[in-house]
Amino acid sequence: MAILKISDELQAELKTLLKSSQSPEETIDILSKSTKFSNLLTSLKKILKEDKFVQFRGGELSNYNFFFTALVNCFGEYYGVIEHTGIKIDCDYTGCSRNQLVLHNDDAIDIERQPQFGFIQVIKEDPIFKVHNGIVLIRELIRELKFKDPDLLNSLLTVPVPMCSYGINYDGENKKRLVVKEPILSKDSDGYKVRFDFERINFYYKEKNEKQPYEESKMIFDFLQYANGIKKALFLEVGDILIQNNKETLHDRDECSIELGTNGKLNSREILVSFAR
Repeated sequence: MAILKISDELQAELKTLLKSSQSPEETIDILSKSTKFSNLLTSLKKILKEDKFVQFRGGELSNYNFFFTALVNCFGEYYGVIEHTGIKIDCDYTGCSRNQLVLHNDDAIDIERQPQFGFIQVIKEDPIFKVHNGIVLIRELIRELKFKDPDLLNSLLTVPVPMCSYGINYDGENKKRLVVKEPILSKDSDGYKVRFDFERINFYYKEKNEKQPYEESKMIFDFLQYANGIKKALFLEVGDILIQNNKETLHDRDECSIELGTNGKLNSREILVSFAR
């Protein structure tokens, strides 16, 4: 399992650097001058390149508000937005749903600027369940299908599947209707890639008031069956950061619970989410 934990000594040295930081920009500047942080970043990037994901266990570094932002900034073009997501009773988008999420990759409908890397940090654990995040490596799925179901692999590489969304991001200002029709799997000079969002596929047919063709539905069902069969389960402790290659992996998470307090306030699992291109 691709987990990188830093020692107590390294954690203490980085905490000392971060104590004086007052902004994300200052945090980035401070860390960019640190050889210790540079070594950490090099290790994370090497593991990410080889394994396509890494679970970073940084301990109390998560207590520093700007560390997560600074880390994301080191992996490419940073969106400049950190999404703080909890689980809700009235949820109008996938991230806050209590139900188990279907395997997907983020911003799959964005043909031109889909993020290369996704970041998830747990800041509060679920009050009841031990919630796991799931990861599927597309290269492992390809290897599985080549021998067990080459016909399905060929379909996934050649059959366009429609997706529809109003805007790319839930909280984005641009709500232009977007429709894309691309195969779920593709291959370029860097290897195999995936583009899959079950919710947006379903939304395409719901909006058009049409029934999804059986052949397409069966292809997706079989695809998810194989993917779930090789899925890796990760438990993120508070402070852990999961970094995944968004174009070469799928991810999901288990169902979540909600605790209701006497003041009516909800207590649930909470995460920070961000992306880099």
